[in-house]
Amino acid sequence: MNSVQKKLSTILLAFAGFSGILYAQKYQRSFYGEESFRNPIQIPVEVSEKLKRDWQGRGCSDSNEQFSTSWFEATRINLNDDKFPDLLIKAKDPNHSFNGNAISFWVFANRGGKFNQVFYAYTLSFEVTNIRSKNYFDLGTGRCTASICFNRSFTFNGQEYAKAREWEEPVRPGK
Repeated sequence: MNSVQKKLSTILLAFAGFSGILYAQKYQRSFYGEESFRNPIQIPVEVSEKLKRDWQGRGCSDSNEQFSTSWFEATRINLNDDKFPDLLIKAKDPNHSFNGNAISFWVFANRGGKFNQVFYAYTLSFEVTNIRSKNYFDLGTGRCTASICFNRSFTFNGQEYAKAREWEEPVRPGK
């Protein structure tokens, strides 16, 4: 390989790495239950059926209520840099979550155009981290009382996200 080819390959590798970084950064990574998504999208029909089954199975529904996707919002997230945007869905209102103290979040991985549910959490905050497990970014959740924050991290096990760590920390005044 001559020096021109080496320079060209270095430039191409740098560009490929930079475009991967841009791809990962074009999606929101931190979410709070009380805030709307910055870039909401319509929930795909395939996903709405899976969401409805899971929502009902978790006992989130009142037997008299008809399920409606209008109770939820969705946005694209990046779980693994595979160029297929994944989905994060959350209840817009705590009344359509498990109970009124936090918000339900669902993650659906896009595997070549087919969405599979890989995560559910009942929490106040959700984050896609920069750490990876099995080529998927780890996830984090948190919620706080007046004095203690409860945090969890989740890693991908090849099929779904599983709890990796759980810890508590005191709420720090002014933070």
